[in-house]
Amino acid sequence: MFGGRGEAGARAIAIIGLTLLASGAALLIVGLFTPALTDPAGYDAALQQLSQDYHGGRFGDGAAVEIFYDLQDRFGTHRWLYLDMAATAFAWGVAALGVALARASGLRLTTRAPAIVLPAVAVAASLFFFGLASGPFLLFQREQLPTWSDTIGIPIFGAMVMTAILAPALAILALPSLYLERRPRGLFRSARGLMTTILVTAFYLPPLAGAVFLLAGAVEPGGWLLTLSAWLMIWLLLNARAHWLGVKDGR
Repeated sequence: MFGGRGEAGARAIAIIGLTLLASGAALLIVGLFTPALTDPAGYDAALQQLSQDYHGGRFGDGAAVEIFYDLQDRFGTHRWLYLDMAATAFAWGVAALGVALARASGLRLTTRAPAIVLPAVAVAASLFFFGLASGPFLLFQREQLPTWSDTIGIPIFGAMVMTAILAPALAILALPSLYLERRPRGLFRSARGLMTTILVTAFYLPPLAGAVFLLAGAVEPGGWLLTLSAWLMIWLLLNARAHWLGVKDGR
């Protein structure tokens, strides 16, 4: 299956993918068998008392929210953390196996085809939005947010604004280099001089660092969507850098 070109790399990536899938399965089992609360009856009683005190005017919004999260810390377990990590492990595992199959088939990791890169930009932006927006929605569904405050609308609006900024910025970074008459030697290799390589790398380093930072969301609700977006952004930026540093066509 992994014979021929890219055999070693494809096999290593496939092993990583299978390991992630196995880890995801283990986390899923642990999460499903872990109760959400250590004492459901005690939590319900404390939450009902908090609701009465809040609506009765004993606590303001800030104090009530602080008490709510104290109750979450006191009665909550790691159930949702395990399930969120399982979702991310499954998503990364499937993505890794897809990359391994592509490598085993001899496909290059760089492309100059706008028909591939432009949809990839759209998918990355969509995953970014749904990753950000699904976080507060999942927390609300799991009753991990106070029901008396507007804890969903503002984050979703913020996700829309951030996606509206990200999408054109990513397109500007990823698309223009595709029209250069240059052929990349590889995703990480350079055919240009040292100074040019340093300058181009320095230009793409901040957005790359931002995309890598998003990988920290792997353990958050909806993190599997956000981190898949991050991996796609990393590839788009490295692909653009590779074209700037490629060899001129015909040489």
